[in-house]
Amino acid sequence: MIESVSTYIDHTNLSQTASKSDIENLCEEAVDNNFASVCVNPVFVPLASEILNSENPKVCTVVGFPLGADSPEMKFAESRYLTHLGAEELDMVINISALKEGETRFIESEIAKVVDAADGNCVKVIIETCLLNDKEKKLVLSKGIHIVVSREKFNLSQSIYFDAIDGRMIFAIPREDKVYIGTTDTEFNKEKDKLIVLKKEVNYLLNSLNETFLVSLKLKHIE
Repeated sequence: MIESVSTYIDHTNLSQTASKSDIENLCEEAVDNNFASVCVNPVFVPLASEILNSENPKVCTVVGFPLGADSPEMKFAESRYLTHLGAEELDMVINISALKEGETRFIESEIAKVVDAADGNCVKVIIETCLLNDKEKKLVLSKGIHIVVSREKFNLSQSIYFDAIDGRMIFAIPREDKVYIGTTDTEFNKEKDKLIVLKKEVNYLLNSLNETFLVSLKLKHIE
């Protein structure tokens, strides 16, 4: 039981005074206990990546930490740089001020930029819920659309995102010989057992890609 739980734990040291030896110990403990990852400050990503090379625990780091007040462009640049240094997971702090003011499109934009920069790696979103009031703490059902096509049909070399005509963001992420394509979620206000993918939603994705990139993707190209 303990071993199965350990694979869900991010072993973390984000202390301002953390030393190299602290990070080395953190990585050793993660390997010994089969933790999911080690989460370290950006400056220690190369060290953790070197130590954990070929080991099970992944290297996780933080973006926009601790306040989340950096611009989306800065978060994109930081995320891309850390990914290239060896980060395999990114924990981003959203702009909590924008969230409190109801600027959901802004929040979607900055998350999209980090997902784009992560090149298909895991992105987790940190929300400082202690700064939200009861009215702002609202969970809703949401629904996204995702499809997979061969790179032979859509030869994309790097991760991208773009705005569709209706303002929703579309992601396209190449991984090996596939391209994973999807949209940001929208609110879903029907019964959960009616959560199905509609043909018109898939066509929405295909049409957006075809118009933007001048390709000819069709339903038969979806894997």
